Amino acid sequence: MAKVICDNLDVHADMQRAAFDLPSNFLNPRVSCQSLPHIDLGAWRESAGSGCVIGDRQVEVGESAFPSPCTSCICTQEGGQCASLRVTDCSQLLREWPKEVVLRDDVCSAQCGFLLRNEGPQPSLTTDLTPPPARHLRSRQLGRPPRVPIRSYNGFNGFKFPDLSVFIAK
Repeated sequence: MAKVICDNLDVHADMQRAAFDLPSNFLNPRVSCQSLPHIDLGAWRESAGSGCVIGDRQVEVGESAFPSPCTSCICTQEGGQCASLRVTDCSQLLREWPKEVVLRDDVCSAQCGFLLRNEGPQPSLTTDLTPPPARHLRSRQLGRPPRVPIRSYNGFNGFKFPDLSVFIAK
């Protein structure tokens, strides 16, 4: 901040390094303005060209790019707008991108990681990840609460859930 103040003074003089603290010969000495480090304001300079940097590529406004296999970005006047992609065919993804790159992408590995960790598709495993068709729910009759089946569930593959009823307020 001392350099900013020095650059805006009419007469170049001495300034303490910590501009908002009182000068002190020992803790905050006055130094010449020329000895203060130069401030690079280039990060705030508007670029002459239009476009965005997506990943490591310069992309023009209106164009799109893939910074990673499962992320698509489009360059707008406001900057890059990115979205995660839904993978419908993991095998196709693996044909188009190297396995290491797909594993590094969190979105890809969440959707297709089961194939990659097992070194390829298993015969009994389908690689088509198309969701099942939506079921049509019957509308409830007004005046009656919905029936909720009460099930006793004691375990999951041998795992016993702890009794947490003592922690529930009554």
